[in-house]
Amino acid sequence: SPPVPWKSIVTSLPFWAILIAHMGQNYGYETLMTELPTFMKQILHFNIKL
Repeated sequence: SPPVPWKSIVTSLPFWAILIAHMGQNYGYETLMTELPTFMKQILHFNIKL
């Protein structure tokens, strides 16, 4: 099988667009999952117990 053109892949604009979009989505998800209990307790006044 032919070798994988890693240099072409890593230097391509679509690769970087997907990578940045994926990192942004992960950051947003982690922020939401981390801050949601605080928001629910302080703003929505839910009784959250561990």
